[in-house]
Amino acid sequence: KMAKSDVPASIAHGGATADSNRSSLSKLRGAIFPIYGKEITKFLLIGSIKFFIILALVLTRDTKDTLVVTQCGAEAIAFLKIYGGEVPYSQ
Repeated sequence: KMAKSDVPASIAHGGATADSNRSSLSKLRGAIFPIYGKEITKFLLIGSIKFFIILALVLTRDTKDTLVVTQCGAEAIAFLKIYGGEVPYSQ
């Protein structure tokens, strides 16, 4: 008879060991979020800078459109798109 300690871990656990689960999970994490642990702080800082720049641009554009419509009327937006150098995404 074989003792429990003589049975390989892959056979005792139905073919799945902790190492194989860990490697498949790290492969999955590497495919979805391919950033090393030491780079996460840099990633979060750069990502937050990008987020706040985009937020500032969107808020500025929307506020400008709101002020133009209330002060000059909606017909001024078409004029500003042609002659004022307005960002073309404005509606």
